[in-house]
Amino acid sequence: MAPPRRGQRAATGLAVLLLLYAISACSLLPAARAQATAFTSTRNGSEFSTFSFPSFGNSLRQLPGNLTVLGNATVNANALQITPDTRNDPEKFLINQTGRVMYPRAYVLWAANASNTSADGRRLASFSTVFKVNLFRATPSVKGEGFAFLIASDGAAPPPPGSHGGYLGLTNASTDGSAANGFAAVELDTVKQPYDPDDNHVGLDVNGVRSKVVASLTPFGIDLATNNTKDDGSHMVWIDYNGTARHVWVYMAKNGSRPDTPVLDAPLDLSRVLLGKTAYFGFSASTGVLYQLNCLHSWDLTGCPRSSTTRS
Repeated sequence: MAPPRRGQRAATGLAVLLLLYAISACSLLPAARAQATAFTSTRNGSEFSTFSFPSFGNSLRQLPGNLTVLGNATVNANALQITPDTRNDPEKFLINQTGRVMYPRAYVLWAANASNTSADGRRLASFSTVFKVNLFRATPSVKGEGFAFLIASDGAAPPPPGSHGGYLGLTNASTDGSAANGFAAVELDTVKQPYDPDDNHVGLDVNGVRSKVVASLTPFGIDLATNNTKDDGSHMVWIDYNGTARHVWVYMAKNGSRPDTPVLDAPLDLSRVLLGKTAYFGFSASTGVLYQLNCLHSWDLTGCPRSSTTRS
């Protein structure tokens, strides 16, 4: 399937412009620019919700409704540290860590609709998100384990016990692959497991870390947690979900301009994955015996519509 048609390119820097496709009654909306800004807009009877974090100040943790910070995640140095960020004795402080950070408001992602033209009568919403991630080696010879954009049924659940290492803070040995997990994730993985193509790949995970679709990033010139000392390890990531097509596209680049070619595109029916009709968006990451810094510098998301449910 061809990727969706692009309307605008994202602006450079932290103040990025988010594109929402005109699918499933959704329309094009610009992302909010101020820190921790959220707004809604109605057009043609449909509600759209956008939130924007051009940076992550420490004060976000004291403001209700901004973020749900779970596990070993912290807000520090104007970034979300999904796993701890420290150069002090990394073998002591960085090994076997997990963390999650979730946006606390739920989004309605599907609804039953008898008049819908789909065979199952389910109407799925579309969403678009863009974020700047920094995967950085705390020790030049070591990287691991990985980072994921998470679409979860529960926005308050911490990383499961034993979800460090290759489980990316998503699952563990006893729950991996269970439909009761109710999540989908786009992983950026820096350790090769027996089921992975290499130690530099992107994958679509559904209820487990054995990706349904996976692609090496090396052919795209992308090196996650690079050992190049002149590279700060940052990348821009765009994820577009088309609810009508039930398909997801992932794009990556070093700068603020979205490329024409996705690094991954895959079918994804979120109505068959989520445990209910709403979902929470956020990030998960882990380290193992191998470790790296997993930082998020900015994040925008637009979707329609938004639920009144909020996790505190």
